[in-house]
Amino acid sequence: MRIEAVHIGMKEPELRAALGAPYRVQLAGASMVYRWQDAHADADAAEWLRVRLRRVRGQGLANAVVDQVEGRCNGKVIAMP
Repeated sequence: MRIEAVHIGMKEPELRAALGAPYRVQLAGASMVYRWQDAHADADAAEWLRVRLRRVRGQGLANAVVDQVEGRCNGKVIAMP
């Protein structure tokens, strides 16, 4: 995962490339959430990232844009509104 590559406004295909595998995706109404962590169990994860993307009405998922990022990577807390 390259956290320095993740930023507000980036599109969904760019986010997938920056996160790398493995990640989980949850769809919920007008938004979707990508979760990445360095361990299988939530309690064991030392580094993790949760990214919310806003879907644009009438457009495909590839046009969704990042609008919130939170997590802990490289010992630093990450929070972007």
